[in-house]
Amino acid sequence: MTSEIKTKRLKDILARVGSVKSLTDASVRLANIDRLFKSALPSLLADYCQVKSCSTRELTIEAYSQAVATHLRFSSPKLLEKLQKHKELGKLEIITIRVGTVPQKPGLNTPTQKPNSVSKENCDLLQATAKSIGSNDLRAALERLAITLDRHRNKKPPL
Repeated sequence: MTSEIKTKRLKDILARVGSVKSLTDASVRLANIDRLFKSALPSLLADYCQVKSCSTRELTIEAYSQAVATHLRFSSPKLLEKLQKHKELGKLEIITIRVGTVPQKPGLNTPTQKPNSVSKENCDLLQATAKSIGSNDLRAALERLAITLDRHRNKKPPL
């Protein structure tokens, strides 16, 4: 007496389970929206933020530094205009920017930079943001901050 065992692909089995399918669909949708969002950004910013959630009206973005968040906030009207051209985001009204932490890659337990340090990229972003600001006072403050942070970044720690 032989019994035939038919194997099925896990993907096919999970596709039939409603809750798993809805999670998979939501994940794919969010990844697509993240891709659309990043394509609307200057390439320098794309690696320093990601879409965290999206409803019909609101897109929530997590920036990995305050400098990136500031740049995104100032750019949000233009970004909103670009994103609304896509069918999936046509009814979008609000872009919310939050500051979060950089996702850790699996298996890495040591930070790549010392605590309280600012990367060269963040200093460059502050400078770029300052140049795009209309307010002289705000521009000057951002430029001073970028210079101060860059000086601090280049200091060698005491032995």
